[in-house]
Order: sequence, then C-alpha cells, then structure tokens
Amino acid sequence: MKAITLVKKSTCVAATVTITAVAMDLSATAEASETVTAAAASSTASLEVRLREMETAWKQMEADRRRMETQMQDLRAELAKVKAEAETQTQFQAQAAAERDAAKQAALTQERAADDKEKKHMVFFRGGYPAMVNSRANQLYTDAYARDNNRRPQNKERDGVYFGAGVDLSVSDDLFGLMDETEFMAELMFDWKRWDSHDGGFTAIGDRGAISAVPYMAAELGLNPYRRHLRGVTLSQWTISASPKIKFFKGSDFRPWIIPAGMAFNIISPPSDSNTFVAPGVMFGLGFDYRIWDNLFFGMDGRYDWVANEMDGVKASYYQVGGFIGAGF
Repeated sequence: MKAITLVKKSTCVAATVTITAVAMDLSATAEASETVTAAAASSTASLEVRLREMETAWKQMEADRRRMETQMQDLRAELAKVKAEAETQTQFQAQAAAERDAAKQAALTQERAADDKEKKHMVFFRGGYPAMVNSRANQLYTDAYARDNNRRPQNKERDGVYFGAGVDLSVSDDLFGLMDETEFMAELMFDWKRWDSHDGGFTAIGDRGAISAVPYMAAELGLNPYRRHLRGVTLSQWTISASPKIKFFKGSDFRPWIIPAGMAFNIISPPSDSNTFVAPGVMFGLGFDYRIWDNLFFGMDGRYDWVANEMDGVKASYYQVGGFIGAGF
C-alpha cells in the first residue's frame, strides 16, 4: 500500500511538475506571443504611418503633377499665342514692307512723272542795276574825250544798267548724294553793262582826220588844237561766266539758290590807258526762282564779281542786283 501511495505521490508530483512546466511554457509562450503581438502592432503602426506618409507624398506628387500639367497646358497655350502673334507680326511686317515698297514705287513713279513734267534745265533773260566798286574817272580813254568846261572828269559815275542771258544745266538731283531735294547745276551766263556816257568833251581834230586827246598833243603833232566838237564816251563791260549753282527745294515752286564761286571773264570798253581790256574774275551770287505758271519762272538775284587784278589802273569789280524771266526745258 505504501508503495502504491508513493507511486501515486510521485505521479502526482511529476504531473504537478509537468503541469507547472507546461504552465511556464504556456506563460512564456504567451509572453512571447504578446511580445510578438506588440512588435507586430508596433510594426503595423509604423507601416501604417509610412503608408500614410507615402499616401500623402503620393497625393502631393499627384497634386504637383496636376499643377505641372496645368502649367504645361498654360505654357502650350502661351506658346501657341506667341506663335500666332509672331505669325501675325510677320504677316503684318510683310504687309507693311509690301506697302512701303508699293508706296516707294508709287513715289518713284510720281517723281519720274514730276521730273518728266518739270524740266530740269532753264534758259533765262536777266536785267537790273549794277554798280562798280570804283569809278573810271581820270583815265585817258574815259575823260580825255569827256570833260566839262571846268576840266573836271565827267565819267565818274559808278552805277548803270545791265542786260544778259544764260542757261542752267542740271547735273545732279541730290547734290551727288550729299543732300536730298538739292540740285547741282552748271550756269553759263553773259551780260552787258552800260556804266556811263557824257557829252561835252573837247576833241581836237586835225586836217588829216586824226583825233588828239588833249590840245598840246595836237600841237606837237602839227594838228589844229582849236578845232573842237562835242563827243561822248560810253563806258561798258561784258562779262562771260561759268559757275556752279546749288539750288534747293527741288519740286517746289519756290527755289532759293547760291553760287559759291564761279569763273568770270570781263571785257571793258574803253580799254585801260595801256589798252588792256580783258581780266579774269570770281563770281559770287545768291537768288531765287519762283514758278509762276507751268515751266515759266520769275526770279531775282544779287551778284558780286571780284576781278582778280587791276587792269593797268582800272578796277573792274562790281555788284549787281536784278531780276530775270526763265523757261524750263
């Protein structure tokens, strides 16, 4: 019986130990399971946080993508607008260029028509008032035959009258490219000036018809110094000039012009005491043309002819102011 009891006690102890071990194992398993569960929960929470972050990031990226798409669409629209404006501008510029070319061509056509209508050259006839810088008094040929009874020189007046003609030849319409609507012309001109003429001079005429300047010369020549009659002396001067003329405002009715410097040749009558009668000079002038009808012009001018050298005591420089009538051709 004791043995059975011992066996039973041993069995009970073993069972108790076994149950305790099992319980401990279960407890350990439970603790491990709780640990795993806690770790899983923590991992799940972390994953959920990361997932939410990723979802937020995705949503942000989606929003950015939509925003970028919107911006791209705006850029495409802006690009299309710029292209359309550029094309419109190009068309406008091309149209404007075509219009400018057409206007330029029309202007050239009109200018050619105006040039065909407006004659470039001109022939003119002039007259007016001249004045010598110095008189020709006290010279042999001017006063030996034209003295008053008191032996004072009579041909001492410096003014007179002139008549002449000339031609303007157009060389350049734009002053050789230097100035628009400005013509360069070549003027060829001549005029005759009558300065003074007086009667009342003493003239000694001998039997042979020779003319003596003063009575004592006649006496030395054996002529009759007392045979006298009245005789006049006419002072005159021819001028032939070639001058450059710059004429402004081409195409308008009123056209001022200048002569910077031109070549002039002067022929005086009577000659100097040494029989010199030709001297070169420089012509300066300014004036204007005004179209009065079609190619008929009226104008006025002022000129100064500076004679370079004195012709044996004769100073032939002069001023002149006058008018002219011209016709284009």
